[in-house]
Amino acid sequence: MTNTSDQDRRMNILLVDDEEDLLDQAKLFLRRANQKINADTVETSKKALEKLKSNGYDCIVSDYQMPDVDGLKLLKILREEINSDIPFIMFTGKGREEVAMKALNLGANRYLQKGGDPKSQYSVLARAIEQETEHKKTKYEKKKAEADLRKSEKKFRSYVENAPIGVFVVDSEGNYIDVNEAGCEITGYSEEELLKKNINDLHPPSAQEEAREAFEKLLKDGKTRKEIPYTKKDGTKGYWILNAVKISDDKYLGFTEDITDRKEKEKVLEKSREKFKELFDAMNDAVFVYDLDGNILDVNNTAVKRLGYSKKELLGISRDKFESAENAEKNRERIDKIKKDKELVFESVHITKNGEKIPVEINSSLTDYHGEKAVLSVARDISKRKKLKRKQKLFSKSLEKASIGVYWLKPSGQIVYGNKKVRDRLGYNLKRFDDLHVWDLDPNYPKEKRKEFWNKLKKEKKMSFETKHITKDGDSFPVEITSHYLEFGQNEYEFAFVKDISEIKKEHQDLIKSEERYRRLFETAQDGMLILDAETGKIDDANPYIQELLGYSKDELVGKKLWEIGSFNNVTENRARFKELVEEGYIRYEDMPLKTKEGENAPVEFVSNTYMAGGKKVVQCNIRDITHRKKIKEREEFLHSLLRHDVRNKSEIVWGYLDLVDDQELNEDSVKHLEKAKRAVKENLDILSKIETLSKAQEETIKEVEINSIIKNVIKQTKDIAKEEGIEIDFDISEEKFYVNAGSLLNQVFINIIENAIQHSEPEKIKVKIKETEKKVTISIENDGEKISEEEKQKIFNKGYTTDEERGTGLGLFLVKKLLNIYEGSIEAKDSELGGARFDVHLNKT
Repeated sequence: MTNTSDQDRRMNILLVDDEEDLLDQAKLFLRRANQKINADTVETSKKALEKLKSNGYDCIVSDYQMPDVDGLKLLKILREEINSDIPFIMFTGKGREEVAMKALNLGANRYLQKGGDPKSQYSVLARAIEQETEHKKTKYEKKKAEADLRKSEKKFRSYVENAPIGVFVVDSEGNYIDVNEAGCEITGYSEEELLKKNINDLHPPSAQEEAREAFEKLLKDGKTRKEIPYTKKDGTKGYWILNAVKISDDKYLGFTEDITDRKEKEKVLEKSREKFKELFDAMNDAVFVYDLDGNILDVNNTAVKRLGYSKKELLGISRDKFESAENAEKNRERIDKIKKDKELVFESVHITKNGEKIPVEINSSLTDYHGEKAVLSVARDISKRKKLKRKQKLFSKSLEKASIGVYWLKPSGQIVYGNKKVRDRLGYNLKRFDDLHVWDLDPNYPKEKRKEFWNKLKKEKKMSFETKHITKDGDSFPVEITSHYLEFGQNEYEFAFVKDISEIKKEHQDLIKSEERYRRLFETAQDGMLILDAETGKIDDANPYIQELLGYSKDELVGKKLWEIGSFNNVTENRARFKELVEEGYIRYEDMPLKTKEGENAPVEFVSNTYMAGGKKVVQCNIRDITHRKKIKEREEFLHSLLRHDVRNKSEIVWGYLDLVDDQELNEDSVKHLEKAKRAVKENLDILSKIETLSKAQEETIKEVEINSIIKNVIKQTKDIAKEEGIEIDFDISEEKFYVNAGSLLNQVFINIIENAIQHSEPEKIKVKIKETEKKVTISIENDGEKISEEEKQKIFNKGYTTDEERGTGLGLFLVKKLLNIYEGSIEAKDSELGGARFDVHLNKT
């Protein structure tokens, strides 16, 4: 049945007649008489019964006299066999009274006779159809209503009796007149006991006033709702929620649900809320509650502390205020997603009051806040996690680019990862490598041995061994593998470092050859050599030269500790000195006085080094006989002393007598000869001074030197010489102090450079300035005098090179470079922006 109004009013009828023309006529006239009538037609009763099986009709109009089964038999079948109450109208031309009586007795609703004016008779039939159809409908609806009412009453009574909540009926005085089983169970009274009580009897004195007000409201408004304490039969107190309505002038229906547990839970919940608030504020994560427009409703203490705002400043503002612009644009979309999916986890950036950016992971969920939908967001500071991820990424990238092969294997032997080093060496790409097993690479560890190997690794945690690997092309090469047992999450792995030891194997063979060569050198060396165990100090080996030098046999030396040999008693006095030697790793004595077994002096140069050999730490002592060198040095020192002292003294005596001669009256040629003699003596003294400086330079010790004070002192020493030549010396003084590695002769470097400028460049101004870089301090000395040609720049620091044969010795700048080399510094000659030459001295910062 359709829902349109026309179809709701339409009457579907079945016309049964053996005259087809009559059926067509009837269908036409009935349609004209009532547009709501929709008629189907059949010629026999059998066809009518078939039609009724598949169609629902509102009425049947049947002829009486028909072949096979007549109209009366059709009616009888409908009423007695099919038990159908469909309206049935006998519409026939036979006017016999007995037929009409039979039809009505069998249950026909109407008996109409054919004949007369077709329009009139069909109008009558149409009205009859409509009336019978409507009558049936009314009758059906009344019966249905009555049945529904009985069913409803029965159901309601069942509901009341079986309801899990108490149902009470009271009169206008508050006396109980009905109660269900649940009401009895709640109060602990029987039905008989309750029906003798008034509502005031079930409320404790403290709740009497509340009960009275609730009942008065019920009498006045016809309904009431109240949560109120009540007293059970056993005297215990409880809470129930009462919903009551007026059902008649003197009857009131009340529903009561025991909420004692709920009240207790509410108390617990209140305590829980207080505890939650404490936890809320004590959480290490920042917690925000905001409405669906993004406005802050609540925050915890961590959020206040992290963002730098007061709680008052945060409440009511939009969360966009402390989000980056990029993330603020996404907030509306995120809230919509939370409303749809109930939760959302994402990363964002919070901006504190002072502008600091904090990366956070936010876990948001939809929640109820004071009866309204809101969003609860927990923001975790992931700065450390981000840093860790960067480290992990760096580790992963480092692992991939590591210079040693690395791979991960499952307990089954399947390779899950191999880095680029191992893939390239074996000739596999990344995808193909992950399909391999360890036995595809290592013929020494077949599949059947994997379980045994894995169990051993799991027990020992770490294993190192040598084996060989086979490349994709079938070539094999030796490897050293260090495997570790690792647990990562819920999984177990073998984490292995793979080192191609082809070169090591080759180097090992070369080492054997080298050791043979070393042994020959050791045995034939013209210096004494001792090999000591660094742990014990015992001599492991001694070459023939040291045996001959000291007069001990090899057996007398090997196995003894160094300080147990008489020759070394005065040098290595005890174990502490030897320990220091081992820890320092290097000790050198320029002149060590040893004694032979026979007690003769043997001056030696003693140098010791420590290194690893054969898996243990050893000390090698090289002992060189310097008897001949010492004699040569003593002779050189004698000659230097003679040169510095006696020759200087004689030169100064000559200078004195030349001054006396200069006071006498001399002719022009004599004056010229005298000046040349004095200049030669002065140059001779200058050469002696530089030789003395060079001699001291050999013994110079490098230490920390403050450069500013050195420059100031040099300028003070050369100021008078410069002033005599009309030259200004300018030092760009800095408040900052600069410290460099140099020695006590550093001032001589700058004196020589300035004196060289005064003597050879003829400047008007000399400028000194200092600047520093990360590792160096550069002192620039420049002038506005003559430039130095490119050719001269290449030679100017050579020993003996000078551009002034009359006044120069060629030792000044040579001495400068020599000293700077000792200090591990350097010097450059350049063109000055002042127009002359510039010298840049570079020294290492301390």
